Amino acid sequence: DGTPSAFLAATFFGLGVTFFFPTCVGIVAERLPRTGSLGIVLICGVGLAFAGGIGTPGVGVIGDAQLASYMNADERRGETVAILEEAQGSLSVRSSMAGSGGVSVEDLGFLPEDVDLAIAYINDALEAISAAGQQIVGDSTPQALRAILRSGISVEEEPVIARAAALLGPAEGYGGQRALLLISWVPLILFVFFGLMFLNDRRKGGYKAVHLEKVKNPLEKVG
Repeated sequence: DGTPSAFLAATFFGLGVTFFFPTCVGIVAERLPRTGSLGIVLICGVGLAFAGGIGTPGVGVIGDAQLASYMNADERRGETVAILEEAQGSLSVRSSMAGSGGVSVEDLGFLPEDVDLAIAYINDALEAISAAGQQIVGDSTPQALRAILRSGISVEEEPVIARAAALLGPAEGYGGQRALLLISWVPLILFVFFGLMFLNDRRKGGYKAVHLEKVKNPLEKVG
């Protein structure tokens, strides 16, 4: 919630990286020395791939779910639905004005694909809310609010955009914090794994380094 806590969190994150990442690399280098540099590159690549391909999208999915629960609070649910309905009418009018009055959507300060996409997201969100008994669930509502923000050229021309931004900003902050809190236990899996490896080595009398014997190159001249 503030600068000191942000630096404290960053410090814990840095300590985790400086422990887990070099440990993974060291395990490959010492216990699987025949893999050479390829083994080290592979373990780094797999880790980065999982972090970027699974970790980041996973945090986003969890965050959006928490976003919905934030908007579903009694004091915010009505405002959220009102913003969606107002934006639905406003953007539909913008689109129809451009079609019937001979004025392009670009002249109104919008991109056609942004308007159409926002309307589609809003319709999906309102349908999901109606199907859930006027409850906000899933990620359709957050996606609709983001599409509303991308659809207008300025908050002066579309005041509903400012209302959407005022609702979405704190909601995304809440969703991000909750997502990180809910997945904070995942690194403990590595902690347990390394701990069991350490105890197993102790049971066997300590870790024994693997030494590779130098193999004579058969292509070298004999004598």
